[in-house]
Order: sequence, then structure tokens, then C-alpha cells
Amino acid sequence: MSQHRIQELELIIERLNSIGIHLSTQTNSDELFSFILEECMKLTKSDGGSIYIKKIVDKKAFIEFSYTKNSSKTFPFSKFMMPLDKSSLAGYSGYTGEICNFESMEMTERIGLTHNKKFDEENDYNTCNMLVVPMKNFSGQVIGVMQLINKKDDYNYILDAAKDCTEHIKPYTREEEELISSLTSQCAILLERNTLLNDIRKLFKTFIESLVTSLDQRDPVTAGHSSRVAGYSVCLAKKVANAKGPFEDIEVTENDLKALYYAGLLHDIGKIGVKESVLLKRNRLTDATIDALRHKCQVLKYNLLYEANQFTKDEIADILDTFSFISHKEALLMMNDNEKKMRKFIKENASLITSKLFETLETINSSGFLPEENEHFLKLAASIEYLSDEGEKVKLLSQDDLKNLNVKRGNLNGEERKMMNNHPLYTFDVLKEIAWTEHLNQVPKLAAYHHEKLCGKGYPWGLKEDEIPFYSRILAIADIFDALTAKDRPYKPALSIEKTISILQEEVKANNLDSDLVKLFVDEKAYEDLNKIDYSSLY
Repeated sequence: MSQHRIQELELIIERLNSIGIHLSTQTNSDELFSFILEECMKLTKSDGGSIYIKKIVDKKAFIEFSYTKNSSKTFPFSKFMMPLDKSSLAGYSGYTGEICNFESMEMTERIGLTHNKKFDEENDYNTCNMLVVPMKNFSGQVIGVMQLINKKDDYNYILDAAKDCTEHIKPYTREEEELISSLTSQCAILLERNTLLNDIRKLFKTFIESLVTSLDQRDPVTAGHSSRVAGYSVCLAKKVANAKGPFEDIEVTENDLKALYYAGLLHDIGKIGVKESVLLKRNRLTDATIDALRHKCQVLKYNLLYEANQFTKDEIADILDTFSFISHKEALLMMNDNEKKMRKFIKENASLITSKLFETLETINSSGFLPEENEHFLKLAASIEYLSDEGEKVKLLSQDDLKNLNVKRGNLNGEERKMMNNHPLYTFDVLKEIAWTEHLNQVPKLAAYHHEKLCGKGYPWGLKEDEIPFYSRILAIADIFDALTAKDRPYKPALSIEKTISILQEEVKANNLDSDLVKLFVDEKAYEDLNKIDYSSLY
């Protein structure tokens, strides 16, 4: 073997090693095919090449003209389909699984086909010879076809005349058939690997989406919250990636964005572990309880009209005290020493007293905050009684009613608030059971820590500043922002951006939120980028 041949083989081995390394790391199918086509052209010194990909349409097999390259000419490119059968050169090779090595285009007649010169004539080109190789996967199935044309004596030579077919075109060798067949098979196997990888990603994507959907269906009022929180979080993280100052040394990778996005989508998944009566509680009392109170007030009205004599003077005074407080008629208190006047007044005003009483209870029931005057009203109302059907005196407001109505802020009592505040614990318990890949293994903690505060007064773990991950801090800002600005909450109006920003800044002053992140979120208006995110890149 000549020294030149040895050097040539060494170069081929070196290139094959390089190709193998590149193929093993390539996950983009378009880049994979473009790369393998160009490398096969270089290895065989081909002037041009094309790849056809097998497609199934209406249960029929086709091959799609998907990729093409040419060293000597620039051709207009557009994809097209043709049947995977013996009616074309590429179709024949793909259909039969045979390698077709045509030393000249006249040799196509041996398989019953004539080379169509229309393409050559339209583009002032001359196809002199061709190597057509089926691309087979590990099980021998054809997934595409590679077609190489015009093997040259020098890869860099530009073909420009018909005479080049005799002067510069060389036949493809048996060795090149085997080499290209091997490479295209590797490419086919890698395509299947990429397809499988994409299928797994799609499976994971739909799995995550189904989890979020299940939460949305359980609590329709907050549907969309998780998706928006994930979006706002990514918006802020992207601002961090381009920011200077305190964020200059922070590198935000694609994997970081994916982990943050998943954490945002799943941060409230633990709410599936919260009792429905708590999760869906919209007012201080249930609808059934408020309806029962309406009925009790009607009974009390009847009592005052027709059975007032069964109430003691003190019991009448309790009713009158409560009514005088909510109607701001302090003069009525002067009647306390005149029982006759008191009984006459409540009988004449039974309807007004009970309707005013129920209206006040109804207002407290749906309010988000309990002012001192309403607290005092509840203390007065706690003593009011009515006569049951059995003639027994029963408290208008039960201890459970008073416990719920006396909630200072929101609508959850202490026990219910504790249940709700445990949802991050449930989130962590759910997410830690998922077999996350290495670059997503922080998702459970990122998601579960979204209610922690820098000052250590957050819940449920009470983590302090240095214990809260950077991306959980981002999530906390996004969560509060969406909760305040959401327009789909029937129990509260959406706040303006200005008011919401003011609240975020108050949270910073209280050492609850990261000051640098809030400043960046506000200064860069990260919240305006929600609809600009390419979500497909996050799966």
C-alpha cells in the first residue's frame, strides 16, 4: 500500500472519529442531516447530495425531498413528496433497500428507470454519476434515502462544463458504498434516538400540563395562575441574564430557565392535598351557612312580631343594642329603662331590625378585611337568640360562625389557614417523587419555597435569606404579582400595575422579597414580556 493511500486512510479514519463524536452530541434533526450530508459529500468528494426522509401520509409511504447541497451550483430549494416505490431512483433504493451505484446515468436503465434530465436542463447542470443509499435503522427499516452525485477527483473543484464528466468525474467505489451505508445507518439510528427523545419530552410536557390542568379544574377560579407565574418568572430570569450590577456574575442557563419554568407551573400542585372546602372557600361562611343565617333571621323576625313576650328584657336589650349600633341610632339606647317602649319598638320594626342584621352579616361574610366596628358588632350579635321550632332559645350565631366571621383578614380561619399554608409541603412531597433529570433535580425545592421570606417569617419552613434559592426568590415575586393583578378572581378586583408595584416595594421594605430582583422586575417592566416568550424552547 502506497504512502499516499495510507495518509488518505488516516484522514478518513480521523474524519470518521470526528463525525462520530459530533453525531453522538447532536440532538437537532435538521442540523444532524445537514451535517451528515456535507460529511458524506466530503468523504466521497461528491459535488452534490440530497436526503429524502420517509413520511407516512394517509397510511401511504412517501419520501420527502428534505435536504440538499451542491458545491458548484446554487439551486432554488423547496420540499416535495414522491411515492416510496420503484418509480424514481431515490424511491427505488428506499423501497427495495438496495444501494444503487450508477457509474453513468445511462446505467439507471438496468433497474427499469431512465434518468430525468429535466432538472439538469433547467439548472444548466450535468449529473454524470450517482450513488443512492438507503438509510436504515438498527432493525433494518428504511427511514430515508441519501443520494450523492458527481464524485470528483478534487472535492474543491467547481464543475462548470459537460466535459468535466470525463475529465474530473470518478466512479464511486465499493468501499464508499459501505462507508456511506454505515454513516447513513448511524444517522438513521440517531434520528430515531432524537425522535424518541422528542417523544419523551412531549410525554413529559403533557404530563406536566395534565398536572396543572387537574389543579385548574379543581380550582377553576385560579385557573391560569400557574402558567402565568411560570411565564413571569422566566421573563424576570431573562432580564437577570442580561443585567449588570448585582447580577453580573449570575449565569442563567437554558437548563436554569427550564427548571424555573417547571417550578412555576407546579408551584401550587400541592393544593390538590388541601381539602376542597378550604381550597374553594370564597367567603368567611359557606353558601349553605349564609342561607341558614338568612332563614334564622326570618325566624327571629317572626319571633319579634308574634312571640316577643318569650324574650326577657335583657334579651330584648341585646337585640336593640345591636340594631342601634349598626343603624347609628344611639338615641334608642335611652329606651333601655323602658321595657314597654322597647318591646313596642322591636315589634314595629321587626322587619327592619332583622334585615339590617342580616345585611351586616352578609357584608362581613364577603369582605376581605374586618374593621374594628364590625368586630364590635359581632360581639353584640353573639348574644342574640331566636326561638327554634321546638320553642328553645338558640344562638343566632354559632361558635363556628363567630370563629369564621371574626377572621381579621381574608376568609380562612386559623385551622384552615394552617391547612392552606401547608400546600408547599404537599408540593414538595408530590414533586420529589418524580424522577427528574440532573438539570431539573432542583424543581421540587424551587417550587416548594415560593412562600418563604427573606426575614424568615415565611411558610411552611421559615427559611431565611441564605437558605432560599435564587430562583425561588424570582418565583415569589411572580406569584405575588399575578395574585394581585389577576382579572379572573370573582371575589376580588384586580389591582393596577402601579398599586401592585407599590405592594411589592412594601414587601421589600419588610425584608420579605429580594430588593434587587424587585427593582429589576419593575425597572425593566419584565411583566410586559409575558406574551413574548417562546415556550417551546422550555421543554
